[in-house]
Amino acid sequence: MTSPRFGPAAVVAAFLLGGLLWHSSFPFLLGVDGFYHLAQTRLLLEEGLGAAMPWMRFSVFENGWVDHHLGYHVALVPFVAWPGGIVGGKLAAGLFAGAAVGALFLALRALRVPHPALLALVPIAASWGFVFRLGMVRAISLSTVLLCAGLVLAIRGRDRALFFVAAAYAFSYHLSALVLPIALGAWLARRLFGADAGDDGPTWRTPAAAAAGVAGGVTLHPPDPRGAPPRPRPPGSRRASRSTLTSRGPGSSSSSTS
Repeated sequence: MTSPRFGPAAVVAAFLLGGLLWHSSFPFLLGVDGFYHLAQTRLLLEEGLGAAMPWMRFSVFENGWVDHHLGYHVALVPFVAWPGGIVGGKLAAGLFAGAAVGALFLALRALRVPHPALLALVPIAASWGFVFRLGMVRAISLSTVLLCAGLVLAIRGRDRALFFVAAAYAFSYHLSALVLPIALGAWLARRLFGADAGDDGPTWRTPAAAAAGVAGGVTLHPPDPRGAPPRPRPPGSRRASRSTLTSRGPGSSSSSTS
């Protein structure tokens, strides 16, 4: 467990500070996805849901668009409001990375795992790829926090709280279904080895709460009207097919001119 001289709040604060110090050691954002998330959050902050995005017609989202990271973008709003830009993105990335490690520490401590602070650092020491992705301005860090919370709630049978965590997960990350096998595994462990061992008949409330939370979050996710309508085309024109585009050479033309 945590040393009496350093309570859990102090350990989490150290992880948050470590994330900030790490991001202060280089002047750029990790990866390129962060620029999208910061721009999307800026639109949400300035224009709210449904801000006009006419350039979508030039992308693969020509016929529809859903912000499946809406909860993450809401969490980024304070950092985009001030100080904004790359500095705000780095502050958010550093704090969220530290929060992810802190959430793992708190989950291990709640489950009475020995040396939780040390074990929370194992994923960082084991994989540079994990560290890199955790430090990006992406929802991976928030996903880690919600998964750790869901694990502890599922093992403790806090079904109502698990429902709300699963719903928040569905609002924030497109892989929110990850909470379902975690809830099911925690329920099985509790049934076989924990407080529910030997009870007559299985109660499915824990996995059902996780499934209901994910389903509810997906169903109640606000529709995004920014799917741009298809571009108007002149009468008689049609979009070039892939086979037509690939069959033409660099110097070929679609028709001859006189």
